[in-house]
Amino acid sequence: MEMTWWVIGIVIVIAFIWISIAKSISAHKEKVVGGVEALVGKTGTAKTDIDPTGKFYVYGEYWDSEALGEHLKEGDKGRVVEIRSSDEQYLIVEKIK
Repeated sequence: MEMTWWVIGIVIVIAFIWISIAKSISAHKEKVVGGVEALVGKTGTAKTDIDPTGKFYVYGEYWDSEALGEHLKEGDKGRVVEIRSSDEQYLIVEKIK
């Protein structure tokens, strides 16, 4: 009986190590996105009418933005589809229907 618990313990430890290694490898394969590029795909809220430009709140910050397609009214939900840069960076957002 004593030997059985010892074997079970070893199997659990080996399984834990195997799962940890597998998760670690998959995490290293993912593309790391940081900075403003991380905003692409995030959803937020129009803080002013975006017709065609206005303010958009996403990820805790207010951004200058431009509507892609349908204009957004204040309070509308939208998704960041692109980051553009001229003198300053601004977001291209689309309305979520």
